Amino acid sequence: MLALETNYPCLLVSKDERLGKDFLSYAKRHAEALKVLGVDNVETDSILKINLTNGAYLEVLPGIATALQGRTGHVFLDELGASREDAEAFMAQINAVTSRPYDVLKIVVITNATERGTWLHHFMESEEPEWEKARSVWKIFNTTYLDVPELSSDERLMEEIRATTSAASFERNYLNRFVNGEDTPFDYNTIYAAHGLNSTLPAHVPPYVIGIDVGVTNNPTGWVLLCRGSDGTLVVSEGGKLYNTSLEDQFEFFKKRIEEHKPSKIVVDAGSIGWGLWERLDKAYGDRIVKGGINEKLLRDTWAALKERIRTGQLKTSVRELLEHLEDAREDEGKLVRLSVVRHSGGFQDHCDTLDALLLAYRELAENKPSIPSGVDTRKLINRRTINTVSYI
Repeated sequence: MLALETNYPCLLVSKDERLGKDFLSYAKRHAEALKVLGVDNVETDSILKINLTNGAYLEVLPGIATALQGRTGHVFLDELGASREDAEAFMAQINAVTSRPYDVLKIVVITNATERGTWLHHFMESEEPEWEKARSVWKIFNTTYLDVPELSSDERLMEEIRATTSAASFERNYLNRFVNGEDTPFDYNTIYAAHGLNSTLPAHVPPYVIGIDVGVTNNPTGWVLLCRGSDGTLVVSEGGKLYNTSLEDQFEFFKKRIEEHKPSKIVVDAGSIGWGLWERLDKAYGDRIVKGGINEKLLRDTWAALKERIRTGQLKTSVRELLEHLEDAREDEGKLVRLSVVRHSGGFQDHCDTLDALLLAYRELAENKPSIPSGVDTRKLINRRTINTVSYI
């Protein structure tokens, strides 16, 4: 409506490409209903933009401050930077974008509560004059699950969420309160630093490894595509979950990924649930299939090594589910605890499936150092940046 009323574009700055696509999808439906959708709309993997009949447009930009240089329009910012320096860099660009006409252009920032002690915590709650002055120019709305009828009216769902979520996580994600982060392996800044757009991930260097934690019915299958970046970091360029999917459909899904990415190894959790998928893949791809398992050694030793890589900024990913599971991770005396997680979007339970899949893939990549399959043209793989896919079958 801002774009229609003012004839100025609306720019959404987001670190989450899927969220950006969802934003445009909803906006497009409203524009079609109002019959104000323009022509020559562009929605590709690198350009996310729709045009309106009044000449204004809606566009999704990468979550980096420089993406706004030279722009003019309303700005919607999804999550400020983890550090104060990042946030100030964003706001400097945003102030330039919205400076003229000052009384028309709007800035909307959407963010969750973080841990206590962060710059955002000080901005929102500090009584020091510096922070009170910074806060005074903003109109602030604090929304909790109580403001969402789908959640507040479903007492059973909220009981499940409370039972399967730590107290700190519930307060931060559902009550929008700033909390201490002592009960989690990773603080907010670490997880935020791991989050990148596909366009900002380092170039991929083969070999690739696919990790699969198999599930059926309400327990989704989690998977990741893991490789190393050109800068030596670990890169999860694709991944997500498959919900309510038969083993045959899962086989067809992974067959397409294997043919596309030519992974050196595909590690499958071949327990009682995963045996059927492992058997199908083993028959089709032979020695490239590795029978994995979620066991004590994986949850303690492999987890310790992976955790250190993540804490030192050596993991980059654009897979939203994996970031959520890193946030949900808990440990007991150095061992990863596979808590059930209930997501209000679907009300389902899972066990941090993408994180389990990452552990399987990381162990294979780090310990066994797989070679590139013979016959694969590495020139077609190096420097490629793949598309983040989260699949619902």
